[in-house]
Amino acid sequence: MPDLLDELLLFVKREITNRYSNVDNFVSIMKVSVFWLVLGLIIHLITRGIWIGLVGLSFVLPNGINKDRLKFAKEFDKEVDRISGINDLIIRWEKICSSIFSISFLLFMSVIGAYAFLFCLLGVPYFLFDFLGVYKIIDPYWDAYSIVILIIALIVTIDYLTFGLVKKIPVFSRVYLPFSRLVRVISLSFLYRPIYYAWASHANRWIFMVVMTLFIVANFVLADRFYKTDRVDVENSKVSLYFSTMAEGAYSGYYEDMDDEFYSFRAQIPSDIIEGDVLRVFVAMSPDHEEDIVAKCGFDLAEERWKIGAANALDCLEGAYQLSLGDSVLSDVKYKFHFRQANQQKGLITWLNIKSLPEGLNELKVKLILPQDTIRYAEIPFYKTNTP
Repeated sequence: MPDLLDELLLFVKREITNRYSNVDNFVSIMKVSVFWLVLGLIIHLITRGIWIGLVGLSFVLPNGINKDRLKFAKEFDKEVDRISGINDLIIRWEKICSSIFSISFLLFMSVIGAYAFLFCLLGVPYFLFDFLGVYKIIDPYWDAYSIVILIIALIVTIDYLTFGLVKKIPVFSRVYLPFSRLVRVISLSFLYRPIYYAWASHANRWIFMVVMTLFIVANFVLADRFYKTDRVDVENSKVSLYFSTMAEGAYSGYYEDMDDEFYSFRAQIPSDIIEGDVLRVFVAMSPDHEEDIVAKCGFDLAEERWKIGAANALDCLEGAYQLSLGDSVLSDVKYKFHFRQANQQKGLITWLNIKSLPEGLNELKVKLILPQDTIRYAEIPFYKTNTP
């Protein structure tokens, strides 16, 4: 399951957006929920194995322990008397197995429900306002709205941990009722509410509060852990310098032969050391800027074809991406459409004559020229050597 989530993360980064911090948050939360489910199922599988063994034993030896055949001394015979019968053990382990299974599902759905609540009330409105172009109008009120949602989330959490303490306050419960119903729908609580209320009516409140508080803290720790391991930065270094200075960096994803797992979403060359006089450059199409390019070059999304023809589209795209070697802007760069099967990327490929470049450290710069802006797309250092 975590591997499938990693594939989902890479797909969304590659095909939908390369501004992926929110996607990373979603995947890390999903990994936390799956972690609790898998952990519960593993413990359930072990305890269920014990239960199955006892059930099978009850058919093979229905009379249980035969103390007459053991012939222990009185001191040890008393210990045998304290051992529960097989049927009692079967019932006890059945309760343990079922409890573990229900608790693991409750934890799993609680994590998903909490994220669904915040996503529906914060994430969806944010993206909707941004999509409709009215976010600037809403922006002055957004912080206040977010605080209100977080206060509601805090009240719901307190109510959840205390087995419905908020619902027991007569005056406040009337105000809380509509919010409770909203949260009930958004957080998918109908899937796990029966389990929660069953435990709430039988479990010790203080033990439940302590355990669930530790559970919430563990969720934050695990989510942060998964979030950091999902990202491209090197885990044994927390220096943000590596990712805030494009021109001074040599990100391994720029080089096709250096890193198969993490690759640039902007541009790639074969290696950091180039031998000979030809440099192959792959420029990945950016989903973030595809709408501007589509508007400029006339791609029909409905029919999935270029209105102006593929050849003319290449001519159009040549003006969208600007390549430079050092301070020299390259003219007459000819591209071909290219699909990199290794990482399922779509983009453009070209071959540059670098015969005139001196041997040593050089830099390829890629800029995206849009009607309203010019974007530093990628800056890739490489070492040219004339020695095979």
